[in-house]
Amino acid sequence: SPQAFEGLRMAGRKLWRFDHEGKELASLEAPAPVSDLALASDDALWLADVAGKALWRRPEGEKATFERVPGTFEGPGALGAGADGSVWVVDVARTLKRVTPRGEVVETLDGRAGAAIGDGHLGQEGVGLEQVMAVTESSPGWLVLADGHRIRTLEVATRDLHTAVGKFTQCDADGQGLDAHLNRPTGLALQGNTVWVTDRDNHRLRKVTLP
Repeated sequence: SPQAFEGLRMAGRKLWRFDHEGKELASLEAPAPVSDLALASDDALWLADVAGKALWRRPEGEKATFERVPGTFEGPGALGAGADGSVWVVDVARTLKRVTPRGEVVETLDGRAGAAIGDGHLGQEGVGLEQVMAVTESSPGWLVLADGHRIRTLEVATRDLHTAVGKFTQCDADGQGLDAHLNRPTGLALQGNTVWVTDRDNHRLRKVTLP
């Protein structure tokens, strides 16, 4: 079924763009099956093609076309808009990369740490990402992640990783911080300090307020 993301919808290779009132503005055909998409700060549309291990970018403009982004990726899944027209790419679930329109990887956050998925400083023993299904930049240098059954924040400069909501196990309980439970969140949308979360396996839209 079609998925919604920042005024965009996708189903297979078909893409639609809507305004805030739900009116269709445009429709496009993607060059490959899409695993995720993001509208960058320069209004370029980015696509992740996990099967083809590729990223695609279409600049703003009525006659613009999709071009494959240079670079080598292992399996780009989720995308989130970054600064200066860049995007954050989740490459094989536990590694985050910030990629420029030229395909340059200007930041890499490696969350692979064996079986470790705890909070703390990335690179320290016991600290790591689990399975990132969505990423968004809440402010310059700060990321919000849907990771496993948790919503987590990551400060890029310090590599400090913190769980804001949820636990390792799935459930559907509301509550404060770690008392709340999620079940495989797969989508994030920011509105000020509020994060709207697609809580996929609970079939719910959840509202999370960040500090």
